[in-house]
Amino acid sequence: MIPASPVSDAQIAALTAKGDWNQVGDLLEGTFVFASYGAALDFVVAVAAIAEDQNHHPEITLGFDRVSVRVSTHETHSITARDLYFVDAVSELR
Repeated sequence: MIPASPVSDAQIAALTAKGDWNQVGDLLEGTFVFASYGAALDFVVAVAAIAEDQNHHPEITLGFDRVSVRVSTHETHSITARDLYFVDAVSELR
């Protein structure tokens, strides 16, 4: 398992500069838009598989053509290396 070590503001800024993810307080939120509900649902299933594999579970909101994924390390109430590892894996799905 990836350690829950804190990350720097520069690491978070580098991630958010890519466009899909934003920092919202002590968590990272990604919003992804799809051509259909089915495509959005397939993405949710793939994110859930990553979450299970990493034992790091985000909050996922499924809409008609978009998915919101929110993640943070609850035990530290901060963004950690574990979150960045998760976000990288989710971003690879696109």
